[in-house]
Amino acid sequence: MKNTFFHKIKRFFRGSPNEWKNLPKRVIHPGQADILLPNNKVITSKYTIFTFLPLNMVEQFSKMANIYFLIVGILQMIPAITVSDGLPTEYTPLVVIVIATAIKDLLEDLQRHKADRKENNTIISGKKSQEIRVGEYIRINPNEQIPADILLLNQECFVETSQLDGETTLKPKQPIIENIEFIEAAGPNPYLYQFSGSINGQKPLNEHNLLLRGSCLKSLDPIDGIVIYTGHQTKILLNSHNPRGKVTKMQQVMNRLILYLFIGQWLLCIFCASYFTIALSIKKQDLDYLYLNQPEVTALLYFSSFCQSVGNWFLLFVNFVPISLMLTLEMIRLFQAYFIIKDPEMGQNTKVQSSNLNDDLGQINHIFSDKTGTLTANQMTLRQYIFKNQNIDLQREDSQLIFNEENIIYLLQFILCNDIKVKNGNVLSSSSDEMALINYFLNQGLQIAEDGKNYLININNEIYYRIEKVYLIPFSSDRKRMSIVLRFQEKLYIFCKGADSVIVSRTQSSTNYQDNILSSSQTFANQGLRVLLFSYKELDESEFAEWLEIYEKTMIQQDEQMLDKLQNQLETNLILSGASGVEDILSEHVQETIVELQYANIQIWMITGDAYATAKGVAQKIGLMTLRSKSILVEHQTISEIESLVFDSEKNISNQYDISLVILGKILIDYTMEDKFRLIKLAKECQCVIFSRVSPKQKREIVELFQKCFPNLCTLAIGDGANDVNMITEANVGIGVCGVEGLQAARASDYAIPLFKCLQQLLLFHGRECYRRNTQVVTYNFYKNVLYLIPQFWFGLYSQFSAQSIYDFYVFQCYNFMFTSLPIIVYGVFDIKFNDTMPNKYKFGQEGRYLNFKVFILSLLEGVYQSLIIFFFCFYFLNTSSSNGFEYGLLVQGQIIFFICIIVANTKILLLSHQIQVLQIIIQILSYVSYICTILIFNNVVEYQLYGVLQEILTQGITYIIVLLVSYLSISVIIYQKKYQLFKKLKKAQVSQSTAINASLITL
Repeated sequence: MKNTFFHKIKRFFRGSPNEWKNLPKRVIHPGQADILLPNNKVITSKYTIFTFLPLNMVEQFSKMANIYFLIVGILQMIPAITVSDGLPTEYTPLVVIVIATAIKDLLEDLQRHKADRKENNTIISGKKSQEIRVGEYIRINPNEQIPADILLLNQECFVETSQLDGETTLKPKQPIIENIEFIEAAGPNPYLYQFSGSINGQKPLNEHNLLLRGSCLKSLDPIDGIVIYTGHQTKILLNSHNPRGKVTKMQQVMNRLILYLFIGQWLLCIFCASYFTIALSIKKQDLDYLYLNQPEVTALLYFSSFCQSVGNWFLLFVNFVPISLMLTLEMIRLFQAYFIIKDPEMGQNTKVQSSNLNDDLGQINHIFSDKTGTLTANQMTLRQYIFKNQNIDLQREDSQLIFNEENIIYLLQFILCNDIKVKNGNVLSSSSDEMALINYFLNQGLQIAEDGKNYLININNEIYYRIEKVYLIPFSSDRKRMSIVLRFQEKLYIFCKGADSVIVSRTQSSTNYQDNILSSSQTFANQGLRVLLFSYKELDESEFAEWLEIYEKTMIQQDEQMLDKLQNQLETNLILSGASGVEDILSEHVQETIVELQYANIQIWMITGDAYATAKGVAQKIGLMTLRSKSILVEHQTISEIESLVFDSEKNISNQYDISLVILGKILIDYTMEDKFRLIKLAKECQCVIFSRVSPKQKREIVELFQKCFPNLCTLAIGDGANDVNMITEANVGIGVCGVEGLQAARASDYAIPLFKCLQQLLLFHGRECYRRNTQVVTYNFYKNVLYLIPQFWFGLYSQFSAQSIYDFYVFQCYNFMFTSLPIIVYGVFDIKFNDTMPNKYKFGQEGRYLNFKVFILSLLEGVYQSLIIFFFCFYFLNTSSSNGFEYGLLVQGQIIFFICIIVANTKILLLSHQIQVLQIIIQILSYVSYICTILIFNNVVEYQLYGVLQEILTQGITYIIVLLVSYLSISVIIYQKKYQLFKKLKKAQVSQSTAINASLITL
């Protein structure tokens, strides 16, 4: 947690995001509202009427640019160095920026307030939602949203949790039917699938008893419950995601360039002040009115004069750092985000949650991708399974399942070792893998019903079984397995299924069919199927009863380590009985998308929790691994051994094949940090990299290691499940796929897309164009400020660098906000260079060609050169008297120079544009009109220094000639530069064509 001054202020107003960790367990008495605990009121808004001003100001002045101009305004009020008559003119644009940002924040927050009022005033059980308290009874009607986290009473129900995790499959919930004196519940926490507590200190509670806020009741009858958690202590509110601040690669480059410019600005100020001080000391004989020949004039006075002159020049050049740049970029990015969302190629569920990262979309070098639900569609179909020595291949017509007494104990594991609920003849499960298995057996003539705690099995109306469900230990990402205890034919069994890495270690070392099952499961995985192993054993009734008593007491005590130990005690010495292979259908157009991304020189790593063989099979299907790929499995080797394997393979294959690494996640546990860095650097050189059997924490670690090894590369992580959130938030850009596994990844992401294929349009079109336009906006803003500031330096050559300004103070301040700001915004939003994705053009962003030190310096030099033309032409040709005795004074010359700078700056936008928009022409005209109107206003203020100047300028014919001639000469630099670039491209294309022809002739 950050502890800067600004973050402490934010926490003072908003509270710490981790306060839930300090909340104690609670004891709830049904029917008694606990007024000491928070009510159910929800506040998602950032501000209140009292906190808006201080909190918004803290946020805005945590930005260095705003602090910089705040200090500049203070310097402008110091009489000794002011160049604005003591007026803080920089505060005018600063106030505009602060007010505009505050209004934007206020309007966004008012929408949140509106949504909060609507939700808080919803009527539930005869009262407003915000008035509900912990301990109260509550009744929910069918299709109503659950308003708080409540404990289900008396009757089971089904809920849809799409707002929580995106899953549309109905989830069964188990009621509490005992008489309740009091409830002990764990303190609030954000874990959606964890809940512990007890009834009357005896019966344990779990997540199947709790209905979460945000879920929707889908049963036909109303249900009753007791409120356990309310308001911001409900799990959905504790899961609300506050993404960490990310700084784009372009912003990092821009910060360095601003630092260089700031140093250059000070050096220029020191040069001007030194010149002035030296000139003052040399010419003091001619400056009697300054009394510099007096004996009391010492070196200290000259030093004071030097410091004052530095301050004067600093204030004259203060706009070298453009105050409007950040606001301009923010506005452009918001419009860009709008067009990304509305692009029909992006699909309907596209969301932009961090528009400030638009530039990074055009600079991606590396993608870390989840497999299931991202590269695949998470639509499961059973393809093969094996039990005993019977291998059933559903893709072969001669494969047939035979139900008989000998097979039933094995087949029941496929059917009942699942967390399912049967309602009105329909089987429901929250797992698509489980539904793939169940649907297959239902299609084979199997019927399942529930009678209380019993499953009723009907096979082709010929064979009937009643099986008692005794206990269920659910699946979790940490356990990677699930178990169910059943009583069948007066015997007690435990059925256990899970990943091969978990089940094999829990089975007996030698069984009749183990080798055959393991061999077949490996074959399933090689085909890219998702593999689960099934196992069982018979339990002793008395031993299990003793185990269950200890286990339930441990659940009440909420001792996680002891629970894990007891689970391992029960799930051991199992008999391996079968395996299933479920196909996850590939995501739409995933192969074509990967080809385009690889053609754009983007490397893609697959990071998955599945077995390495399954991940390898999918990688081959989607084209990450090709026929030319030679794979190396990294399982237990030292890093030196892996390096030797890779280097030896490269020597032996003589460039006929590409090297692919398949890395098991467990190896990261054993490696030192230095070894991990070496592994990542080695993997970067390989054609394909797959990390398998990795945990959510390891997914983030892989991304973090890569970014530390290659800090200059831009990374993107994409996934669709809650286990991908860590990886998504760690990468430079996080993409969430709105898939079957839930919306948590989409909520935590910077951008949400419906399918993996949308990545092609997002990166290769929107990302490329956003980066190109935004970098042009940055360089243009520095260029146009140099263009109108450097004439002050040229005038210093004639004023002994006395820091005399040639511009009017107030008109000078309008340059960035009124006269040159809107055309570049139109360019940044609408200009398109290439209408197609064109992956070969993506390298310009990856290599940073549009914004680097060279491009930056060239744009500044262009402004310096044009300012030189503008100043000296105007200074010499306008330095005359008119026929009526009117003299072009300094301010008049300054206004003409200023107007030409506006013309040149705005015309450059037209020359930069690849598409001339009608809107651009209108905005250009309005920019000139705004300048003329501004001058007209000041021209008619009697006591102001510009009074009557406009009429005198317009009546002199030479003014029009100078404006047109100097504007053309300045703009011609840009025109000839573009022609030269076009000539170079044509010449390069001719050389490439000639080379290709010669190569063809040689081949012939």
